[in-house]
Amino acid sequence: MRLSKKFAAIAITASVALTATAAFAYWTTSGSGSGSATAGSSNGVVTLAASIDTSTHAIYPGGSNPVHFTATNSGATDLYVTSVSLSALSATTPAGVVTTPSSCLASDFSMLQVTEGIRIPANTTTPMALTTDGSLVFANSTLSQDNCKGAGITLNVVSN
Repeated sequence: MRLSKKFAAIAITASVALTATAAFAYWTTSGSGSGSATAGSSNGVVTLAASIDTSTHAIYPGGSNPVHFTATNSGATDLYVTSVSLSALSATTPAGVVTTPSSCLASDFSMLQVTEGIRIPANTTTPMALTTDGSLVFANSTLSQDNCKGAGITLNVVSN
């Protein structure tokens, strides 16, 4: 009986050792693969608003007024405004009729590009003030600019 107990103990020990070794055995190999994704075709749109500051005075020939900008971003990703430029300007008479080229000339007004650098977070529906103002300049022409007296000025601006 003693021999069989020793034999049983050796057999159990060998079995445990083989099981432990087998549990950590593995094969090595190599492989390769690929993946793909499609980037969005648009990163969204920032909506800009411009307001001419007339708190100290209305704009006049030879003068300039600050222009404040705000932006909203209804998209799903943050967007950046790096510059703001004047794309078009229109002037309307106090009666609300759009002026003709022979009356208040839009070409008498200008605004230099404004350099900005602001992040507009995704889903921003409350207008966010840009940090840099522009300056709307009304040229002092050698011709009469009386047709611009009391005109409403509308700015159209674009961002890069």
